[in-house]
Amino acid sequence: MRYLVFLRGIPGSGKSTFVKEEGLEPYTISSDTVRLLIKPPVLSVAGQPVTSQKINRRVWGLIYSLIKCRMEEGEFTVLDATNAGNADIAKYRSPVKAYRYEAFCVDFSDVSPELAKERNMGRPAYEIVPETVIEEMYAIIKRQSVPSFVTVIKPHEFRKRLQYNTPDFSNYKKIHHIGDINGSYTALMKYLSCGLGDNDLYIFLGDYAGRGNENSRVVKFLVSIMCRDNVVLLEGDNEKRLCRPAAGEKQTRIEDFSDTTGILKELEREALSIIPESTQLQRYHRYSERT
Repeated sequence: MRYLVFLRGIPGSGKSTFVKEEGLEPYTISSDTVRLLIKPPVLSVAGQPVTSQKINRRVWGLIYSLIKCRMEEGEFTVLDATNAGNADIAKYRSPVKAYRYEAFCVDFSDVSPELAKERNMGRPAYEIVPETVIEEMYAIIKRQSVPSFVTVIKPHEFRKRLQYNTPDFSNYKKIHHIGDINGSYTALMKYLSCGLGDNDLYIFLGDYAGRGNENSRVVKFLVSIMCRDNVVLLEGDNEKRLCRPAAGEKQTRIEDFSDTTGILKELEREALSIIPESTQLQRYHRYSERT
């Protein structure tokens, strides 16, 4: 699932508890955890262990890199941090667009500073945040809004909006897994010589265009069947490289395909005009990832 989820709230508002209760630990990048990975607690002038604030630039630089690495792989990711200011979230606008993600913000702003301060005092010594910091962050959250590219939800809405439900294909008689096509329309049609049966499920595993010389015919055919309930189109390596190259990875160019003139002109003229844009987006979000 290409979802990037920001948790937003003052220290002590229940963000980390929410992560545990929802079973999100494997998917979560925590600013507190990253901070401790870089530098363990140090002694304050009062002789108490505290978390260093002198490494903020390194912490947030590493967090950004980690999240980008996750997004390159299309992984569901949660950022557990205060995310108080608009700019804290706005810097992810570019990768969200580049990697075709949906961004959500789980809003904990309803938790009062008084309750947060009470919870804060029950933490280990090195995790306690000064009360003045809690008050400052609360003021920022109340003053600044979340960027428009992010959908804001409350904690109780999380499961309904983002929980992944495994599809049930047990009602189909057969399931056809169709591997790399790579522009070989004739071979594909040979396999589908009897057409697509309504009682069968057809899962296309990606790499639709490639070194074959019938790329435009392959893509036009897939567009014509993509709205059928018994057709699943997954994303392969070629599609990933076409849309956005991973760091250090060579991007596939349209010139790398054999019938470049056909795939460009024919698709623009015919294929993408077959179905409404809203339907294209709905099907894309439904079956965009290879699992």
